[in-house]
Amino acid sequence: TASNDAGVPYVYVWREGNPEEFPHVGAAANGTAPKIAPIFCCMINKGSVWPAGTEFMPFAVDRGLFYTGATFEHREWDFCYTGRERGSSYTAWRRDLPGPHRLLGYVDFVEYLDVLRRSKMTAAVDSGRYVASRGLEAMACGQVVFWDDGEALRRTGLVANRDFLVCGCTWEGNESVPARDMALLARLAGNRDWWTHLSENARRSIASAAS
Repeated sequence: TASNDAGVPYVYVWREGNPEEFPHVGAAANGTAPKIAPIFCCMINKGSVWPAGTEFMPFAVDRGLFYTGATFEHREWDFCYTGRERGSSYTAWRRDLPGPHRLLGYVDFVEYLDVLRRSKMTAAVDSGRYVASRGLEAMACGQVVFWDDGEALRRTGLVANRDFLVCGCTWEGNESVPARDMALLARLAGNRDWWTHLSENARRSIASAAS
């Protein structure tokens, strides 16, 4: 709708917060009524000036994912990667990753969930601007996630080294590539107690935030 007459409460989710979208957001969310609808934006630092009262909202996690992952012993892949950053730069990941792993292209949701539930670790980057749903979904499934610990991620209240591990990232063209600490990945994949502690913290924190 183009206006809010305050007769029906609703919110406006402004997904990416791109500057050119601002006029549409103002018209749809604010309208001409004195009561302003809440606006949620999922991405920051996009060059936009948010309307007054805009709230940051990380991408959502489907409740059906919580506590659905396999146990440590039944996770057959040490590492999976499900991000959009998977161009030619991922030749090095495929070559250097220790242990069994999966690096996915675009796949259907059933296969994606199966890989999340059967892998121990993954990486998500660009969290200075947004908190990727693929990282949150992996945490909900009990994976240990390497984030690059940016401004958007810190707004969630998740804590580095308690809920996730930190990795750096570099940019190759338009692709953000997480740092590859292969020695750490190998140690974590083989340490049941360490992995279990981190993954349980992650699931607990995600579930708490969603309740």
